[in-house]
Amino acid sequence: MTQLHDNIAGIDAAIFMHPLTWKASGHVDSFNDPMIDNRDSKKRYRADQLLEGKAEEYEKAGDEARGQALRNELARLLGAEDLNGVRELIITEGIVCPISGTANWTEVRQFNLMFSTKVGSVAEEAETIYLRPETAQGIFVNFLNVQKTARMKVPFRIAQIGKAFRNEIVARQFIFRMREFEQMEMQYFVRPGRK
Repeated sequence: MTQLHDNIAGIDAAIFMHPLTWKASGHVDSFNDPMIDNRDSKKRYRADQLLEGKAEEYEKAGDEARGQALRNELARLLGAEDLNGVRELIITEGIVCPISGTANWTEVRQFNLMFSTKVGSVAEEAETIYLRPETAQGIFVNFLNVQKTARMKVPFRIAQIGKAFRNEIVARQFIFRMREFEQMEMQYFVRPGRK
């Protein structure tokens, strides 16, 4: 794509980026999942996905109203950051661990999805930085550099292929950890109102 089109520039942005980048994009404050552990099986689950699964059960059984009510209550609790309420809802709904068959749940905790590390020559003065959880921010941060060095005029695109890192648990038909992703992303820049 970058070789066949004159208005697409390819970049390879930094994996380590300044923490203010991730603060501005909302990743520091909201890039996390509500997690709950079953004490008997020692397995960890996303609390919201357990409740979504229960809502789907209701809907498959023909009780769409109950499924939607459960989704609404989950959205309300997560919006209010009421993690104790999420745990109580899991217990009230009778959700059990698919492995142990028990409802011996821990407290719900927010699980940060970004990998952090320290950078600095002295440990006491080191600053926390993050490995990028996605590639788009590198494109936005480098917009002006690309525009000037490639002599681009809006509209133009910036594309990137590279590693992204997330401390993520994916629960669908089975559970596995995702740590390294290969992402391909392209941002198309146009003047406001001229889409």
